[in-house]
Amino acid sequence: MGDTKQKQGPPDGFKKTVTGPPFAADSVKRFPIQGPVVDTFGQTAPAPIIVDPLIGKTISIYKVVELIGSGGMGIVYKAQDPDHPDQFVAIKLMHPHLSSSEQARRMFFREIKTASKLDHPNLVKVFDFDELSHQLYLVMEYVHGKDLSNHLADNGKMPLDKALSTVVQVCEGMIAAHDKNVLHRDLKLENILLLDDPTGAIRVKIVDMGLAKILHPHAPAGDQVTDPGIVKGTPEYMPPEVIVGREADHRSDIYSIGVILYYLLCSKFPFESTLSRNDPDAPMQVVRKALSAKLVPPVAVDPSIPKEVSDIVAKAMEKKIEDRFQTLRELRQAIIDFAFAKAIHLDLPDGQTVPEPPPAPLIIVQQKTPKRFWWLVGALGIATAGLFTWNIAHRPTVEPPALVQPAQESYSVFIDSEPKNALVQMYETAEDGTRWLRDLGHTPFRNKLKGKTVVVISAPGHLPQFLDVDSENTQFPTIVLPKIPPSPP
Repeated sequence: MGDTKQKQGPPDGFKKTVTGPPFAADSVKRFPIQGPVVDTFGQTAPAPIIVDPLIGKTISIYKVVELIGSGGMGIVYKAQDPDHPDQFVAIKLMHPHLSSSEQARRMFFREIKTASKLDHPNLVKVFDFDELSHQLYLVMEYVHGKDLSNHLADNGKMPLDKALSTVVQVCEGMIAAHDKNVLHRDLKLENILLLDDPTGAIRVKIVDMGLAKILHPHAPAGDQVTDPGIVKGTPEYMPPEVIVGREADHRSDIYSIGVILYYLLCSKFPFESTLSRNDPDAPMQVVRKALSAKLVPPVAVDPSIPKEVSDIVAKAMEKKIEDRFQTLRELRQAIIDFAFAKAIHLDLPDGQTVPEPPPAPLIIVQQKTPKRFWWLVGALGIATAGLFTWNIAHRPTVEPPALVQPAQESYSVFIDSEPKNALVQMYETAEDGTRWLRDLGHTPFRNKLKGKTVVVISAPGHLPQFLDVDSENTQFPTIVLPKIPPSPP
């Protein structure tokens, strides 16, 4: 496993989720060893007293030092690398009483297979998996931070830029999963970690892919791993198609991310139960509302929320799956476009930010007095007159005041990029000096422009490029957008 075991510190304050039909959870949920346990509906119970015989034992090459938490399918330990005492991993161990269950083993193997395919800065990495005395386990990245639910409880509502940065990074991580035909199926506040960062930048890790499902695009539905009697997901985040028992697809995750953004903006879920939180009918009331109730847009809950952002949430949460954003790239790009237009900084996966629009360039033409000119000389005399000229070289130039370039005739521009379908935008400046970005289209781009301008080419996961375009620079057949490098270990 080499140096892949170099990780950050421990997560803390994770919530335990209530399990049992009809909303059983098979993924690991974490809870503090000291202090009260908080369930899905906010109820508290006395903290358990745990004496674990695995503490101090070795699993694979790692020494178990602490129990992190437990859930419906397994338990998670913090473990130490004996060769590097300051480096830790998280080991997820399947519950012994579930090891003999073929259904539980299939679910666990599915999780391992899914997680091992994913490698992205916004996803918790899985390094290894094996069996210990017929008990399955996997070794994961150990990170230090809080889940979104606990972060909001401790710090209150997120500022708009931080909320948008969080969701963009969730999109980044899940795009990597979707590209490998992997769904999460249980995206929620508790499954998104905010890592501790001394700069205050947003750094997101998506955890608990235990409910993820590998899609086989060319296989019949019966060949996919399913588990009768278990509705996979958490009621507040479940899209309508999943509630009614239809097959989830990538757009189901988009709905759940829309719910997350709704909560970050409004500090409440879009559909909530009016019943007591410990009422067993509360989850069913939530899903009934999700099926039939009209969504109250975020801007109606909080008028300070920009309408553009409210519309993004509403589109992500459309009840009809075909009316939503069709890919996470579309959702991410909609957020980034809004941020560009409003000059809002967004923290990218590597800690960089979406840059502020640079000042609109002042294009000037500097006119110089020619070096070669003629002098007129008149010959005195009534009878005859003559004109003669000579060349004066190296005469000192005189700089006149800078002049704004006059309007030019339109000219055809062609821009293409790698990757394809990059957004093409142009800076415009009003008479009062206000600057903004106007969308021109996507690459490959062909159109007519006038004058000299700066064109911005941008694509998700890549650094933007700025082009000086004028009547003499019109053809840009291959603009390569550099990829954003991964975060350093």
